[in-house]
Amino acid sequence: MWPDSNELAWSRGRTLQGKFLEKMSNCQLSIKYPQSFNLTADYLLRILIVADIFFMTRGYAISNIVEHLLFILVISRKEFREDLIFFFKSPIGIAIITFFIWQLISIFWSQSDLINSIDSLWGWRKIFLIPVVWIAFKRQDDFKLIYHSLAFCSLIFCLISYAMYFFNINEFWERSAWSVMQNHSIQGVLFAFCFYTMLLYADDAYRSGDKNYKYFVFIGFGFLTNIILIGTGLSGYVSLIIFSCLLVLFFFREYIFFGLMVCSIFIVLTFISPDTPEISIGVSDIIESVFQGKFTIDESFNTSLQRLEFWINTLVIIKDHPVLGVGAGSFELAYYDVILLQGSTPASVITDNPHQQFLHIMAEYGLIGLVIFGTFIFHLWKLVRIDTLDGKIFAGLLIALVVLGFINGTLTDIVLSRVLYILAGLLVVVNFRQMPVGPTR
Repeated sequence: MWPDSNELAWSRGRTLQGKFLEKMSNCQLSIKYPQSFNLTADYLLRILIVADIFFMTRGYAISNIVEHLLFILVISRKEFREDLIFFFKSPIGIAIITFFIWQLISIFWSQSDLINSIDSLWGWRKIFLIPVVWIAFKRQDDFKLIYHSLAFCSLIFCLISYAMYFFNINEFWERSAWSVMQNHSIQGVLFAFCFYTMLLYADDAYRSGDKNYKYFVFIGFGFLTNIILIGTGLSGYVSLIIFSCLLVLFFFREYIFFGLMVCSIFIVLTFISPDTPEISIGVSDIIESVFQGKFTIDESFNTSLQRLEFWINTLVIIKDHPVLGVGAGSFELAYYDVILLQGSTPASVITDNPHQQFLHIMAEYGLIGLVIFGTFIFHLWKLVRIDTLDGKIFAGLLIALVVLGFINGTLTDIVLSRVLYILAGLLVVVNFRQMPVGPTR
């Protein structure tokens, strides 16, 4: 006699229940309890890095707090400290530590007080994001989270900028449409970088047969159109030229002259756009001042002429302190002394930043400091593998920010330097073939 359906279901239920109870009774044999909270600490490290990316543009006070928490977390945990020590034994780590040691030594001859000197030194803390990012993502799992976070953050501000432009909103969050992302120069540089990155991703997706490459192209040209339509600052246009030339180099290798012609037409159209009159005005002012001998500074001159005056005065500081520099945090005092010797103190030329990264480093830390920092940049560049997508992305950013360093302080900027050093950490993760994974934990 066959059992009815109820009896069969009951029998199967008893069998499953017995197997479940047997497994539960032996669970201590199959479940491994973690000895520490390493996994939680790893994820917390990554969350803080992503938070730093989202807050660095318009919430940099929060970003500063996030970075302090990052450094405290890395220093407080033994396994992270071991990773940090391991990193600083590498060539790039040695260059970073040497630069900071030289900064500390320069305090002894600095004209500034101790608090300002330490504050100036601590302003370089963002360079330590390189080992922190390497520690967080060195297993190479989900490190693309950094790219996605940066692109998403930039896209949000791009959409806000478009909305302000088309709906005639004069101000949002105390910013206009062309500077809603911190300021007009930073917005332009980051949008140009996102345009560059999206086209590289589109090319990579197209070559691999991924039909989603169209979305990358659409988003990339959305960033480009924002720069042309709404405008940006001088640094934004210069970075756009650099990234465009690199794209020409990567995409038009067989037709390089055709690519350069297209790029040149695009650059000309950008410069003659009705939204960018400050470019032509700035160039004409400089030419007029140089050829007519009107190189006298007053508050009516634009920022381009002020930069030239900053650089000339900074060269005077370097001439007086060529090897050692004036010491950490002393640039503003030394610059003020130069202005006093000239017999005038117009407000437009008193500054604590010459808007030229390498002159600033040499003025404060001398030729020795500049050579050490140059060694750091050299080791970063050695990690670039131009035949990879990540290598192309970082190479473009490094080239752009180094070039922009000749007209601005990009490598210590509150936003751009963070982007550079965070992506440099990923570069170490992806391309540092000489460095093994490090201590296991």
